[in-house]
Amino acid sequence: MKFAFNLRPGGADAWRAVSGEIAAIKKALAPLSQKAYGTGVNAITFFVFVSGEIDQYPDKNGVGKILLQQKQHAGRAEITMHQDVWRKGEKHVAHYLNELVIEAVSELATRCEKAGVDLEAASLLGDLRKALCQAQ
Repeated sequence: MKFAFNLRPGGADAWRAVSGEIAAIKKALAPLSQKAYGTGVNAITFFVFVSGEIDQYPDKNGVGKILLQQKQHAGRAEITMHQDVWRKGEKHVAHYLNELVIEAVSELATRCEKAGVDLEAASLLGDLRKALCQAQ
């Protein structure tokens, strides 16, 4: 399973606040790219919108749109974080992102199940939790 993160910071302040945590999550999830969790989903992309000094994103904090792209064997999820979250510090940002990545994958797994898409959700979520726990 491949995981990609597309960071959309709303300013240099937002980028500084979360870029290190995004890099840590990518590193923690890298070993999972060697594993297959069924044939239905091979990649998940997270779009992380972080409000900052220039842009304030309209969506509320949390997981937003989740899309199962069956033909591409992929999923995507949007995560929004405003200044009230990242101003609480690095540890809070790490915990926040880890929880939302798990929430997004869990919701994607539910959509796969409803659509009859092959995804070993329990194994994926277990490995994901373990990897993210070790990253903190």
